[in-house]
Amino acid sequence: MDPEHPVVKAIQRMAEIEKELRLTKPLVKEYAEKLEIVKAAAEVAAADADKAVAVRGVTHEVEFTAKNKSRSADVKKAKKLMGDKLFMEVAKIGLAEIDKYLTPAQIKECVDEGRDGARSHTLRPL
Repeated sequence: MDPEHPVVKAIQRMAEIEKELRLTKPLVKEYAEKLEIVKAAAEVAAADADKAVAVRGVTHEVEFTAKNKSRSADVKKAKKLMGDKLFMEVAKIGLAEIDKYLTPAQIKECVDEGRDGARSHTLRPL
């Protein structure tokens, strides 16, 4: 293939980038480990979940935002309040739950399967 072709150039650059990314993996891991230490200190320092908290070092500080709001639903109460008909129209069930509780034959009856998902890729030297 022509070495000046845009696709060939893109593959070559991907290989260069991948090599650099591999070198950063130990740094990414170390950063995550250090962040966990600082997060633990922030949790101790922040009694109020509605407020941001900063943990200071000598030359830098790490600021954590207020905790995000979380919500959960009582499905049985929601079904009762919505009524069976509306609830069945809007309720969703994850494929993981279907796989967990139904037999393979039952799954075939209610799950459509196709090949329209994304493709993964592997970059290999030639």
